[in-house]
Amino acid sequence: MKRLLFVCVLLVFGTSLLAVNNGNDGFTPGIYTNESEPSWQILENLTPAEKDNALIKIELFGEITEDAALHAKSVEDIWNSGEYDRALELLIGYSDLQDAAIGIQWKEPIKTSVRWGDDVQIGSREDISVVALDVHNGTGNLFTAFHFFSGANYYWSVNISLDTGKTWAETYLWSYTSSPMDIDGVVLGDYFYVGYTEPSSSEGRIRRFLTSDGTVDATYSFVTVINEGVALRDIDLASSVDFVPTRIYYWAIMDNDSLRYYWSDQNAVTWGLIDPGIGNADRGLDAGYDANGDERWASYIGTDNSLYAVERSPWVNHGPLDYVGTASYAKTSIAPYRDTIMITYPHFGGPYYSLRYRVSYDDGTNWSWGTIASPSEYIGLMNDVTGRKGDGFGAAYQNEGGSAEGFYRHRGYYSGWASQVSFADNVTRFNVKPSIERIASGVYGIVYVNYPNEYAYFDRSDWISGIDEEIPEDNLVRLKGNTPNPFHNNTIISYYLPNRMRTSLKIYDVTGKLIKTLTNGERGPGMHSITWYGKTNNGGLASAGVYFYRLVAGNVTESGKMLLIK
Repeated sequence: MKRLLFVCVLLVFGTSLLAVNNGNDGFTPGIYTNESEPSWQILENLTPAEKDNALIKIELFGEITEDAALHAKSVEDIWNSGEYDRALELLIGYSDLQDAAIGIQWKEPIKTSVRWGDDVQIGSREDISVVALDVHNGTGNLFTAFHFFSGANYYWSVNISLDTGKTWAETYLWSYTSSPMDIDGVVLGDYFYVGYTEPSSSEGRIRRFLTSDGTVDATYSFVTVINEGVALRDIDLASSVDFVPTRIYYWAIMDNDSLRYYWSDQNAVTWGLIDPGIGNADRGLDAGYDANGDERWASYIGTDNSLYAVERSPWVNHGPLDYVGTASYAKTSIAPYRDTIMITYPHFGGPYYSLRYRVSYDDGTNWSWGTIASPSEYIGLMNDVTGRKGDGFGAAYQNEGGSAEGFYRHRGYYSGWASQVSFADNVTRFNVKPSIERIASGVYGIVYVNYPNEYAYFDRSDWISGIDEEIPEDNLVRLKGNTPNPFHNNTIISYYLPNRMRTSLKIYDVTGKLIKTLTNGERGPGMHSITWYGKTNNGGLASAGVYFYRLVAGNVTESGKMLLIK
């Protein structure tokens, strides 16, 4: 039986934000604008093979007229019968559908993972700014949700791994051309839920995907959770999945500095608001569920740039607990487990940041603190902590200075932190929060974003010597070739190194001109895979034709040939 994958694309207008150092302990958003593409452009850009693989569903927003709904249904029926050009003509010619959402249900799954040293690159999506990771306890399947920018549009997507992180497949894509938004993902029961903000109407919405194969639940569509007429600044999801899996929670910081808390049962259809009565919430929201005491917790940075922790059952606002600093990208993270509540957060003491933690062993009555990472330039601005299933706490965090590394530390609920371990084979994007989860007994998974491409990568705490790979019997340098070949959008070049050595992999055209340097530096032993996306060193697209790639590892040189088609 074929698996059906569903992709949704929404297009509206807006801007993007980039972080730039403003010379003190904070960041000022830099703004750039892009001309948006109409919704039909997504369908027009599909290759013939992709069109044959796509079943579409058009989703309308705002005030919907009966004529627009009928026209959308007509376009869907015509496209799904195989008349792609005719469907595009009707879509392009009807103004009320220019900003509609277009869902694409793939008839065959789309594999996206690429191995990179000891890490796995999840797909080829670039400019990722938000990552979320969760695990389905019953099957061990992993899920990620990404928010990213591409071309003239913003997107969020869902990926699934059926083998605990070794390989991934993208199952869903949602595109729009409005201002950046926030997303989060969480598992409850047999579904992976993704919460997101819909910028044009200031709504907080949610969709869900089957934990068995990652396909979208088409009967659920989407549900509007928050619609208060106020823009949403920050959101976070939590669920009771490790206790009694019957509740899901949708937290949000609004543009009027209020903190909102919505909840639903396992059906996630009808949502109720319970007002915490908090009006000093600014940024850095994170939420969790106490697996024993039936309490809901959230942490945030207040308008006074201090750390706060909010407890539901009944409502208690703990804080200010410590000073964070003025960095606009600073994040907090909270992990409740029974009576123990752990919060990680950056602390600005001048001139640098340190990564601190606050911990309570009595459900928030008393708090103590300590340091996870000593002061360094912007260390710990992006941090995440998890404390599930009796395995203690695992923390992931990053720094900007030097090599911009990613670090992992673990501790028991009542013991001290173990030594710091570097988890990234790449330079990390220091202003994108990593996501860490316990994915098996004593095993933690981390999703992070690299620099400068801003791809998403996955690593596991038990991949100490890398992912299991076929090793050549003679244990020599081997260029395994590229796949697919010929290729249309991208191709993966794989090679094996018997030990750590200086390595370069470069692309040349038929005249011998250097087109692209894929890697040039020290690489560790094992299998390596690098994707060429058909781009040149200056960022342009290479033209169709024959290209050669050359691997130089130590004193060994090997070459291969490939064909780029348009």
